[in-house]
Amino acid sequence: MGSECNITADLRGSVYCSDSNNYRVIKITPNNTYATVVAGVTNTNGSQLNLLSYPQGIFVDADYILYVLDAGNNRVVAFSPGNPYARLLFSSSINTYYSSFYNNYHSGDLTLDNSGNIYVAGIYNITRWAPSTSTATSIVSVSYWSAPRLRLDSKGNLYIGAYFAAGIDKRNISTNIC
Repeated sequence: MGSECNITADLRGSVYCSDSNNYRVIKITPNNTYATVVAGVTNTNGSQLNLLSYPQGIFVDADYILYVLDAGNNRVVAFSPGNPYARLLFSSSINTYYSSFYNNYHSGDLTLDNSGNIYVAGIYNITRWAPSTSTATSIVSVSYWSAPRLRLDSKGNLYIGAYFAAGIDKRNISTNIC
């Protein structure tokens, strides 16, 4: 691997890693000792829907759909199992709010809640995207000096950890905007 990676796991125990400098996401299953490329093409940077450019945050939902924060392309994409072509969910070219939010090279992380809302973390903002309505809402606006990492629990708490923050911030986002 050529860089640090964000990791996530699916319900079967497979581990996924965003290998940013090699423009791919890899997967290691519990029974294998080698990695398989599941998104992007190794050492091929691009904007086509089968390519990635510095993938950062990743998340796998209960249907094994892989969500990728494709930082170099200013977009969020979703890969269905076995399909090398992603579905474009959000990008700076189709959503002006995303464009103004995303002016930070290499945004950090994303996660999903049980309703399918996507949370994207940048250096200055955490945004909740509602795919069903194609709307975005800023839910946390702070400066972390580095893009934070995100995790949600079953009670609607969002945990925010950033390299320079020296701690973990907990926000309840289940009923209102923080």
